[in-house]
Formats: sequence, structure tokens, C-alpha cells
Amino acid sequence: MNLTCDRCGQPIRSWRELVVWCDSGKAQQSRQEFEAWERKRTREGEDALANGDMDAWLKTVVYPLSELTRLKLEPWLVVHLDCITDEEWEWGYPIEGRRINTVRKALVWTLHLQEKVWFDFTDWRGVMHKLFGIPEV
Repeated sequence: MNLTCDRCGQPIRSWRELVVWCDSGKAQQSRQEFEAWERKRTREGEDALANGDMDAWLKTVVYPLSELTRLKLEPWLVVHLDCITDEEWEWGYPIEGRRINTVRKALVWTLHLQEKVWFDFTDWRGVMHKLFGIPEV
């Protein structure tokens, strides 16, 4: 295992002392902000179309790269069990290392997490690369 705690910077020596943690509340908030922005863009597009302004309509359909930065991904932290607070354990989304210590278990967690409305607003891909050294495709 070649991991470093995102909190204290010290090596993580075993899966038993590891926790993968995300602030699911912040991810949910990002989802709500993005959906509100998307609804606003849709209204603007419908108004432009109703007024026959095709240029304005097209601007609401094609998202410029700068607009896509509104998609905020909440990071998953890899931390020592001792580096996560009791409060974070209660209101965040912690996954103990022993429950995610194989690619098979990680896949099961991925399928489970995909059912959460906030999951798409997290950087799960990044933590999978960190934990298992999965190459970018």
C-alpha cells in the first residue's frame, strides 16, 4: 500500500486504518446549484426560441467550457481512521478501508453510490485511481 493521508500527510499502512470520506452535503449542494443553473438555462432557451432568437437559443444549448466549470465535484478524501472527526463520521459519507479493499468491493460500492442523488457531483473516479492505481483511459 502506497497511500498518504489527505489530512495529516503521513503514510497509511493498512486498509484497516484507512477511511474514504466525502462531504455528501456539499456534493448535494453542488447538485442543487447545478440543477438550478440548468433550469435557468432551459428557461432562457425557451424564451429565445419563442422570440425567434436562434443565436440566443443556441447559446443556451451549447455550453461553453467556462460554463461547465459550474459542475463542482466534491473530492473523496483518503484518511486515517484517526484523522476523521466524530462529526464528519456522522454527517459525511465514510467508507471503511476493509469494506473497499479490493476492486470487486469497490465496484459493489460504486454501484451502491450511483443510487445516491449527489454521487455524480463527487470525484469518485479520482479516489479509485488513488486507491488502486487504475490507469486513465
